[in-house]
Amino acid sequence: MSERQSAWRKPPHPAIREKALGPGHPDVARSLDNLAEVLRATGGYAGARPLYERALKIEPDVAEIHESL
Repeated sequence: MSERQSAWRKPPHPAIREKALGPGHPDVARSLDNLAEVLRATGGYAGARPLYERALKIEPDVAEIHESL
């Protein structure tokens, strides 16, 4: 797969979504949550926490996703 093809498969960075959709959009919260999950899974706990907190401020229902884990 070429670099260009793989770029189409990557989800947008939260900052891109935030600029396009606005800071309070639920998709921004999901992007923040997804990035936080990647950081947490790879040991980046300090970086994950503020992203989780931002996601929860936008979309409190994001917490329900993690309650079942």
